[in-house]
Amino acid sequence: MKRFFSCLTAMLLLVAIPGTAYFIYDHLSYQRRHLEEARGRLQTLTQKGAGEVDAILKNVMTSAQGLANDLSTGRLARDDAAIKKRVREVLGRTPYVRSCSVCFAPYAHAPGVRLYSHRYVRTDKDPVYHRLESLYDYTEHDWFKLPLSQNRSQWIGPFFGKAAKTLVTDYCAVFYRADPKSGKRVPAGIVNITISLDQIKRIVAALDLGQSGFGALVSGKGQYIFHPNNKYLVENKSVTDVAHELNGQDRLTLGARIAHGETLRGIIDHDSTTTGLASWLAYEPIPSAGWTLLNTYIKSDVPSNGEVLRRQLFRITILAVISFLAAIGFVISSHGLENKEFLWLCSVASSLVILSAIGVLWYLSLSYNAVLTENSSMILDKTSLGKIKGAAVERSGRLHLEAPIFIPTGIQVASLRLTPDNVALLSGHVWQRYDQGVPRTFAREISFASADSLKLTEPYSQREGGTEVVRWKFQAEVRQPFKSEHYPLDSEIASIRIVQKDLQRNVVLVPDLSSYAVINPSFLPGLDRELGIPGWSKKKTFFSLESQQLNSNLGTTSSVLSGDIPALKFNVVVTRNFIDSFISNVTPLIVVAIVLFIALMMVCSSEKVLEKTKVGISLTLGMSSTLFFVVVFAHIGVRQRIQAQDMFYLEYFYFIIYLTIMWVTVSTIIFTLAKNFSLLQFKENIFYKVLYWPVLYLMILMTTVHVFY
Repeated sequence: MKRFFSCLTAMLLLVAIPGTAYFIYDHLSYQRRHLEEARGRLQTLTQKGAGEVDAILKNVMTSAQGLANDLSTGRLARDDAAIKKRVREVLGRTPYVRSCSVCFAPYAHAPGVRLYSHRYVRTDKDPVYHRLESLYDYTEHDWFKLPLSQNRSQWIGPFFGKAAKTLVTDYCAVFYRADPKSGKRVPAGIVNITISLDQIKRIVAALDLGQSGFGALVSGKGQYIFHPNNKYLVENKSVTDVAHELNGQDRLTLGARIAHGETLRGIIDHDSTTTGLASWLAYEPIPSAGWTLLNTYIKSDVPSNGEVLRRQLFRITILAVISFLAAIGFVISSHGLENKEFLWLCSVASSLVILSAIGVLWYLSLSYNAVLTENSSMILDKTSLGKIKGAAVERSGRLHLEAPIFIPTGIQVASLRLTPDNVALLSGHVWQRYDQGVPRTFAREISFASADSLKLTEPYSQREGGTEVVRWKFQAEVRQPFKSEHYPLDSEIASIRIVQKDLQRNVVLVPDLSSYAVINPSFLPGLDRELGIPGWSKKKTFFSLESQQLNSNLGTTSSVLSGDIPALKFNVVVTRNFIDSFISNVTPLIVVAIVLFIALMMVCSSEKVLEKTKVGISLTLGMSSTLFFVVVFAHIGVRQRIQAQDMFYLEYFYFIIYLTIMWVTVSTIIFTLAKNFSLLQFKENIFYKVLYWPVLYLMILMTTVHVFY
């Protein structure tokens, strides 16, 4: 028997140790491939962000240069009405333009007229018209002097606009006239377009750079135009300034090259000067303005397939435990079973290793949860929103419906509480934007699907340019489809499905991305910063547009409800604070397990000891019955609190304790009655005693693997 046990444990070691090494190698290879793919995606993302910014700047340059060329060639008459009309059209075509001006050089418009200009400034209502010469002498400003003196169109700034109260930049295009004396082509003035950098900052901030990553924008001189740390902007810091302060050698070299006018693109490994973490720094030029986009991505934030990683690490952990237990078994079989102290030492070591493995599996289950790593349905930028809009248009054509009416909709949750019966109690604000194409007869009414109750205040409506914004305050109780099968190690998505009440029109609600400063899910857009959810931790928020199918037409004859209906959902991803739940629910089970172990340790064959302790079959049966009912009532209480259709993870603990009660009771009865049972009688039932905690923990380990693998 001893030889068989030695051979068995040796064979387990020969299989488990190479298996562990193989799975470690496989995991590291997968991580390396995944990092390389993520590095490539970061470069592509940086190129995309730089391209979007460059497209905005090119649009501005095209508008300004087109107006300047028409003035130079005479295609645009130099009279008040024609110039004013054209300047106002520029504002109408480009929403991010703050102002557009046509400013003539001194005496270039007409003899005896020193200064002459037309300017329109965007406001919340209609554009406001100005004659700059009546406000100040514009010839004294760099945006006018530099392009004329250098005889070339160029970007000026960025700088803080006092009127706009935000960071702005100017594009100045030179237009010309023929000199009356020489007939040569000479500068006649400037077409100036001022744009707010808010839209550009939104593009950079909306880039999906992980939980801790960030984007920054620097000018051709290396000064920060945008950075999450506003201190750099207020103090007019450059890349080299920050690199000197924080001893960032990589950024110091990069900043110096940018300041010297080099066009740079690429990606480097470095430690972030902002977070101090191992990162990638991707940089891409914005040729139109000579700027550079810098994206920092923390390597630990690389998104991954949580299920694949979790299973890989589960396999490594399980095989490592098997290797250790096989080694313990081999040592025991080699040294014999006579030394009780050695057996207890092996028992303690095995228990600690298995308990540590359980902790590792819990950590992996929380960290690599499919709910936390799923990103496929998120709407994070205009690109993903555009695809969804295209799908809605295609659906309308396929079903022969009218063209869809897209209504940007936003939500800001001020309070949120999740009840044990899977109801989300929430309050906050919700709003919609109706552009000029939506008729006034269209009902401005919304609702929350799956809401047990919903209270909306009277809508508040206001005009913002050509858009009508309608806002409501709300209080709602929305039932959630939580499964709770992993309780208390569960993560859930609390969703609010926002629907339009008008079922006769082909309405598609889309997220109002422009209303959020940052749409990155880890920044929790749509939730108040101070919001706390009792018993849960906030992880991320995002919008999604998901298809739903109805099995009725809800009493309407309209075909709008046919097929897959796009529905807007606002999602809050939360993770349960498992320590609170664990302590409140598992503490009674721990106490029961300790009492059972003490009872098992008191079992012996000595008549004197039995006389003193009174331990026997009757006492064991009485104690087991009492503990059994204690566990049963605790089990019923947990089952009533947790609304789950199937068994959940914590519930397995109660069944393990039921088995342990039976194990201790049966072993005590057999030990007392079967005096010839050598396995139990050996050294006062030593095997059952030293195996108690390892077997108990092993059952918990196997249950954890069964539920979470």
